[in-house]
Amino acid sequence: MGWIGWGLYAVRRASRRSRRRSYSSTHWLTELINYYAAKSAQKQQQPQAPARSKPRPKLVAPEGFQAHASWEWAESDLDYYRYATEAWKAYTFEHWGVIELPAGKDAGNIFFSILKLHEEDGRGSLAHGAGTAGTMDTGLPVLLLFRIDDGYSDAFAAVQSWNIVQKLIEQNRPVREAGKYPRATLSR
Repeated sequence: MGWIGWGLYAVRRASRRSRRRSYSSTHWLTELINYYAAKSAQKQQQPQAPARSKPRPKLVAPEGFQAHASWEWAESDLDYYRYATEAWKAYTFEHWGVIELPAGKDAGNIFFSILKLHEEDGRGSLAHGAGTAGTMDTGLPVLLLFRIDDGYSDAFAAVQSWNIVQKLIEQNRPVREAGKYPRATLSR
């Protein structure tokens, strides 16, 4: 019965093969053309992103802020960011300093995120971007505000507007004179 069972199995398998639909190359080519035609039709139906009507505003330091060609960067920043520190700009105004970190770079994202965490922990820091609801806009530089005596690694604000920097300096002036640690807040 072993040989007879094997023969019947082979006959059944052979009869199934004849019932299968043949898959010709023309059928495959037709399917491929239909796929790409449908894909291009989807692309045409998707709404196009609106073109920007005006270019991004360039942040310019207000009058009274002194730009510094060279600045003492922390050794840890020089090790971590390497040559990126060459693009950082430093400004001073009386007892305060501002570091302008270039738009869309890691340093701006990292410093902004650190100060955002400090703000959430209630440490008196402020991180307020130009995006919706105060989120960071990657198309604008990040401005770190700090007291010169404390150093930029102890910045108390990361913002994306010189107007906010000026408001925070005026807010911090009496706090500094009282010898207290900065508590930056943004009145809404």
